[in-house]
Amino acid sequence: MEVNFIYTLDYDSYCARRMGSIDVCSHIYLGEGLILVVDPRLSHLSSEELRKLTLKLVTVLEQFDKAVDKTHE
Repeated sequence: MEVNFIYTLDYDSYCARRMGSIDVCSHIYLGEGLILVVDPRLSHLSSEELRKLTLKLVTVLEQFDKAVDKTHE
């Protein structure tokens, strides 16, 4: 799977938030101990794109779990 990062991130300005700043992020539960945190300000994903990404990740993780289960049989 190839991942292309389209956006460059300015971490210095992101990390230089002022006291009292509020960030609202999505926390996507992908499995036990595995949570993806998405900051919409940095990800530039629409709600629909985030739903599609979540469905794709769930599919990949389910395939991974099946492959791991087969190697333990």
